[in-house]
Amino acid sequence: MFKGLAAKFSAGVLIIVALLFSVYGTYDYQQMSKRLYGEQDSRIKLVVDSLLGTVAVALWNYETETIEREHYKLTPWYQVL
Repeated sequence: MFKGLAAKFSAGVLIIVALLFSVYGTYDYQQMSKRLYGEQDSRIKLVVDSLLGTVAVALWNYETETIEREHYKLTPWYQVL
C-alpha cells in the first residue's frame, strides 16, 4: 500500500498531526468547561443573593393552614365537595 518513503512519511505526519489536534482539542474543551461552569456558578450565586435580599420572608414561611385556606379560596365549590 505504502510503496515510497514519501508516502510513509506523509502518513506518519498525518497521524501525528491528527493526534496533536485531538489532544489539544480535549485539553481546550476541559479548560473551557471549567471556566464556563465557574462563571455560571458565580452568576447563580449573585442571583440567589439578590433574591434573598429582595423576596419577602413571608413568602417562604407559609403555614399549612394558610396554604390550605388559599387553595380552597381558589378551588371551585364543586371540586371541594
